Amino acid sequence: MQLYADVIALSQGLVAAKFYQTVLARLTVRNIPGKLARFTEVLIRSMTVVAVPTTLLSTVSSSTYWMWPWTCAAGAVAVAACNCLTYFLADRILSAARDGLSTVPDADRKFARGYEQWWWTMLLYAFIIATIATGLQVGALKDRWAYVFVLVIITVGVHYAAKCAAAGPAVRGSIARAFSTGERIAVSSRHPSDPMTWPPRLFSPHDPPPAELRRGR
Repeated sequence: MQLYADVIALSQGLVAAKFYQTVLARLTVRNIPGKLARFTEVLIRSMTVVAVPTTLLSTVSSSTYWMWPWTCAAGAVAVAACNCLTYFLADRILSAARDGLSTVPDADRKFARGYEQWWWTMLLYAFIIATIATGLQVGALKDRWAYVFVLVIITVGVHYAAKCAAAGPAVRGSIARAFSTGERIAVSSRHPSDPMTWPPRLFSPHDPPPAELRRGR
């Protein structure tokens, strides 16, 4: 039975590391005001350790190997919450900027590769794991290897390969575009009467251009 937990812990660690590395590692909302942004920042950074409980409880302590389905379900809920807040924050930013910024994408092109579905599909995944965990704990489900195999296929095949590896860079780009738009709005709202604050410039239009520009470079 310990082998089941070891296999699950390995797959969870792989996908958690890939998710943070590919999608979240270079995203931040520290410069965007509001409680939603603060909560989103905390959840984004917490994804660095989302797989730690599963790994520790499953592989370090042999007496708690039976807890791996519950830790997997809890980790999936945490990922779903992170995706949910990230999506709703980005969507609110783009909706607020639609009338003021020409670089905001069309409503049907806000996010790449169906990112708006990631949070509720992960929540459904967590519900399935919790159902399996309940069945295993009460003895209603017997074939542990079958459930481990299915969960590993979903974790590695869907979450790691399809979502993180294939769709991850495009998803990160669409989220980063929304968050950078939020920073632009925050900067312009703090200095509404300063024409030099936004958009950012390399030099003031009232200053003489650099020598490279005067020489036509």
